[in-house]
Amino acid sequence: MREHQHTADDTTLNALRHLRQPWRGWESANGVVRVQTADDGVVVRMTAAHAEPEPGFRVRRIAADFEKGAVRPVRAVAGFEGGSNDVVILEGESWLTRLVRPATDTDTDTYDDDARAATPAALGGPEAGDDVLVTHGHPRERPARADACCATTDAVLIASPRGLLWLARVGPAADVVEIVTEGGVIQDFLRARGYEG
Repeated sequence: MREHQHTADDTTLNALRHLRQPWRGWESANGVVRVQTADDGVVVRMTAAHAEPEPGFRVRRIAADFEKGAVRPVRAVAGFEGGSNDVVILEGESWLTRLVRPATDTDTDTYDDDARAATPAALGGPEAGDDVLVTHGHPRERPARADACCATTDAVLIASPRGLLWLARVGPAADVVEIVTEGGVIQDFLRARGYEG
């Protein structure tokens, strides 16, 4: 199996570490999440970042950075203003499965053996005309017949000293980071990934 990585870079890790501080509040609009820390007014912005480690294999992860220039304040939301928040970065996975169409007589007439040996499929990647299925989840869900996998940073869990949980995760729509605050949904998400607690 071909293995790739599209995980948090240093910029994202530095921005997410900043969320340990007390928060003024947070907001989510159009798939973008903004969190403002209370003491310094810095805004951390989270979006979905995309990559294509091989043709037809489109993956995504959470990207975070500090907003620059004139920063619009974030609406105040109570719950994480105490500081000393725990920040846990969660790893997901995407995988590609090639769905090969049966060869037809026309297909076999089109390629000679030398040309077929130079195709991406012969090198392990999807061939033009192959159908591929790209699925996003976590490593425990990966099917045995996947052709390629890519580790991703697809969720960030914040826990306040008061026991409140806040989960940012890449949503089902490719360009969306969604926020989950309902404890039961977060616990189900963590249990599905093998975390008990």
